Order: sequence, then structure tokens, then C-alpha cells
Amino acid sequence: MYNATESVQNYNHGKKFKSDWLNTHKAYKHEEAIESYQLAIEKHPQNLLAYRWLAFELRHLNRFSEAQQIIEQGLNAGQWPEELDDLFSVHWTTDEMRQDLWFELGLVHADAGDYEKALIALSEAVSLGEKEGKGPGLVTAKECIAEIQRGIYNPNQHRISISSTQYKINSVKKGGCIVVIALLLSVGLLFLLL
Repeated sequence: MYNATESVQNYNHGKKFKSDWLNTHKAYKHEEAIESYQLAIEKHPQNLLAYRWLAFELRHLNRFSEAQQIIEQGLNAGQWPEELDDLFSVHWTTDEMRQDLWFELGLVHADAGDYEKALIALSEAVSLGEKEGKGPGLVTAKECIAEIQRGIYNPNQHRISISSTQYKINSVKKGGCIVVIALLLSVGLLFLLL
């Protein structure tokens, strides 16, 4: 018998390491997060979020073949159960969850240097996202495809990007910072001219 509550508790324990790292820049504990996600999957094999984030952790440790295997298991795990949906309060469809798994698989292949497989996986993520009209990695998957096609894919950029939302926040912050600096330089030049 699967235990959804314990699965979510283990998942949340794994995510805590990412939160600590993002908020306080404490040393990131990949191995402890990996153990938590493995327990979450053990407690409920249909916890598709746990597969996604377990693969994320493995990718960050350059354990690409393990990450690929985990994602494939997640893609074959079945439907995202309502009992998990209620516990997580995410209300994603199974296709949205699979889209996120395909997105992570694309990143795994791209980080490993297999751009052909990366494009296939990322295209599947885009296809599922467009079918749903949304999805956790739709915009970022399209950006990754464009980067690979232009030959400018940078794995480090997507290792920092925890999700497409976080990526957008980081991009806006960087862009906003550039605007502020440009504005300050303009004001400084204006004072020099007067």
C-alpha cells in the first residue's frame, strides 16, 4: 500500500535543501536531497514531482544516465493521482507533470552533450505544453531549443534556473539591474555636462 502523505513529506524534505540553498546559500546537500526524493518515490511511485526533482539532483552531479533512467521511470509511472494533487495543492494535470519530466530529460541530454536527443525531449515538452496551453517548463523549453539550435546552450545557466518561473525572475532582475545602471550612468553624464 502506498502512502501519499509520507511521500509528500519526503518530497518536501528534499525541496527544503533547495530552499535553504536559494535563500541562504548554505552548502547544498545533493545526496541528502536525492535520498529524500528516492524515499518519496518508494512511498508513492506515482509522485511524478519526486521523479523530476530526483533527476534534477542527479543532473547537477553529472550523473546523466541515472537521471535519464529516473525520468523514464517517471514517464511510465502512470497517472498523477488526485490524492497527491490535494496534498501538494499544485493542481497540475498528468500531461503537465510529464511535460516537466520531458523538459528535465532535455536538460539531461543537453548537459551530457547529446543535443540531438535533447532537441527531441525538449520538443516533446513543448508539444505537451502547447496541448495544455501552459506548463511548468514551456517557455524555458522553447528557449533551450533555440539556444541549442544557435549553438549557444550553456548548461550552467539552466542549473541555476530552478524552474521556468525562477528563470524568468532571474532574467527580470538582471534586466532591471541593467536598466537601473544605465539610468544612473545617464544621470551622471547629464551632471557632468551641466
